[in-house]
Amino acid sequence: MIHFIFEGKGKVNNDYVKKGDVYIIPQNKTHIIVHDSKTPMTLGWIGLSGKELELMLDILHLPTT
Repeated sequence: MIHFIFEGKGKVNNDYVKKGDVYIIPQNKTHIIVHDSKTPMTLGWIGLSGKELELMLDILHLPTT
């Protein structure tokens, strides 16, 4: 899954994230999202697989591994 942070900040699996960040979490992998109490996150995600995932990773210039 590709996650987008539209507003705010917080932590995902102990990594700090903020507005504008994009990150990938493999499907079926448990993850923990913690919102900052003063600036909670607004986020969205897209679940892709196969050729669609490869295309999106290429568009975002992200590694495939």
